[in-house]
Amino acid sequence: MAARMSYSSPLSYSVRLMAVTNGNFSNETQKEASQHGILLMDRRELMAKIRTSALTMGRIYNRETDRCNSFEDGIKSARRWFDPTIA
Repeated sequence: MAARMSYSSPLSYSVRLMAVTNGNFSNETQKEASQHGILLMDRRELMAKIRTSALTMGRIYNRETDRCNSFEDGIKSARRWFDPTIA
């Protein structure tokens, strides 16, 4: 909610929030995420998903520079995933 109030972009595509890290989440983070229904994926789970998908580490490294610079930038990118006609 705070993000929605801070940025003018609506979060209409979010079904359930998820946080992903290539490290580990602290116990405090895990507890808070659990209280708010946020899914967490740590490095172990992330690597397991990558191994069982068609993704290769090369493809991942190629996308490394395609990162969002802000929350608003992330919302715009997510909208393009759902509607490719959005520029």
